[in-house]
Amino acid sequence: MNSNLSTDKLPVVGSIATMPTRIHTFVKMLPGILAQVDILYIYLDGYKKIPVELINHHKCRPFLPTDDDNLHTCNRFLAPVHFSSDAIIVFFDDDIFYPPDYVSRIKFALSTYGHRSIVGFHGVIFRPPHTSYRKDQISLHFANALPEDTVVHLLGSGTAAFCSGVFQPDPRHWKHHNMADLYLAAEALKSNLSLISLKRDKKWLIPLEENQDDSLWRSVKKDDRTQTSFMCDLLLQYSNTQWQSWWINPSNVTSAIENVKDKVDKKHVTHQEVNHTISSKNTLKVHIDDSRSHSKSDTQYDAFTVGDRKRFATCSGVAWLSDTTFVTVNLYGQHLRVYKISDQSPDSSVALLYEATKGITFPEIVKVSPNKKLMAISHTMSANKGISVHSIECLHGFEIKYSKDIRTGTYHSLCFSPDSRFLAASEIGKIGFVEIIDVLTGKTTYQQTSRLSPLRPKSVLITPNGDYIVLISGVVVKQENTEKSSTSFISLHKFDQQEGTFEDLPVAELEYANEKYVSIEDCCIVSPNGEGSCFNLICVDQANDQVLNFLCNTDALEIQFVGTVSDDVFFPHGIDVSPSGKSLAVANYGDNSIRILYI
Repeated sequence: MNSNLSTDKLPVVGSIATMPTRIHTFVKMLPGILAQVDILYIYLDGYKKIPVELINHHKCRPFLPTDDDNLHTCNRFLAPVHFSSDAIIVFFDDDIFYPPDYVSRIKFALSTYGHRSIVGFHGVIFRPPHTSYRKDQISLHFANALPEDTVVHLLGSGTAAFCSGVFQPDPRHWKHHNMADLYLAAEALKSNLSLISLKRDKKWLIPLEENQDDSLWRSVKKDDRTQTSFMCDLLLQYSNTQWQSWWINPSNVTSAIENVKDKVDKKHVTHQEVNHTISSKNTLKVHIDDSRSHSKSDTQYDAFTVGDRKRFATCSGVAWLSDTTFVTVNLYGQHLRVYKISDQSPDSSVALLYEATKGITFPEIVKVSPNKKLMAISHTMSANKGISVHSIECLHGFEIKYSKDIRTGTYHSLCFSPDSRFLAASEIGKIGFVEIIDVLTGKTTYQQTSRLSPLRPKSVLITPNGDYIVLISGVVVKQENTEKSSTSFISLHKFDQQEGTFEDLPVAELEYANEKYVSIEDCCIVSPNGEGSCFNLICVDQANDQVLNFLCNTDALEIQFVGTVSDDVFFPHGIDVSPSGKSLAVANYGDNSIRILYI
């Protein structure tokens, strides 16, 4: 490249590959990028003819594939070859909306780094142990905020740019044409160019659509063996270059990841401290009448030991049907009841609307689907039941239309996905595992054995946006626990709501312990500031008679303890938040009650 030629004087050449299935998003994003480039090469993969509007536009250079063309989306890397002069090459994806200052930000960054870098807005850092391309990566997603420019292992080519005078990748030499980002990284390392993910605000770049049926990432999630092999080859291939400390040394990679997390943490700390404290203002106690006594002499069932205290399993689970109606289950009482409160206040009157005992064998936890059409119950002590699913009617009172047992085993916690398609369940038997079940077919779409053994998955929760799943692991409460102290782990994993799967390794994890025995049993999510990267995870600690508040930050990839919501509970076990987010219902083993906490 001519060193006397400034970036401002270079023409901007855009390049994009698209296909007929993306026409609806392509037409939305096209006008915005045409206004920012001098020329746009458009590679029409799968098209039979060139659309007339592209032929007539003076900036467009459309290409139809030939019979022997198998480059597909990698065709866009041919733009430097087709243009044949020095230029700023900017790649685009057909499903992202690019802001008006996108190219000007690219040009400024290239100039800042002296043209010796490839820049972009979607970055990836590979983390040890480097055994899976999909699982062993930290994604700096283009739609999320990044407070500072960050050197990365990989750039998403749909938001990448470079100067063609110093870098001209040729996809015709690439063996695989569905791995453009990895090849871009390899070519960059060969040319001794750094890869930099640029700072931006949240939603500065906006995805028009994600995880489509034809997306390459969906195929990677099903089988990433080829990508993993390529990643490992990269890590080894450059072991004798200046890149060794970055690509090979696990401690340096870990340090880089922590550095990124620290930068994001600093950006969010004030927001967290000000807006995420939750406390119980008032409490309504609802006694769940039961013929079974709490004393050992009056019941055939043994007490469970939680720390150094004994409790008898009575009121075990609760779920809201509306802001004034909730369903509760009773483990030793072996019944289900629906209650209605007159209003959302501590002085509310309470009425019993419905009761069922048939098929309600040792119910542990009850959950209601977001669409209010299904109810799921776990049965931990039943010989022939593990999970039962019930079709319900809630519009006029409450009715169970039909029921079906779908699993046997020692199932504990349950949660429906936001679209009500999947049921996440934790099993706390001999090994312990988390299972995702397709509600319609009853088939298992994913299963993970407890990775924190001997702890068991006590609670499972899918976030309201469907992007993450929360797993809480702890010691199983037995009739005679011998542990003097314990700990619980809160793990945050990426969840795929389309496939009903989640990533094996967590993106964030917190060990929670104190000087006493700890037993976190169930959790729910409260988001007082609406949807966003931060949410409050409200948990019950059965051993310490507390409702706890943890803050999960998916941008910073961090979980932290915020404080205690309430200590006016007694062996709390199940918890749920009302649809309005103003009330927490807590099922209490200790005094056979539901506590409604107004927050």
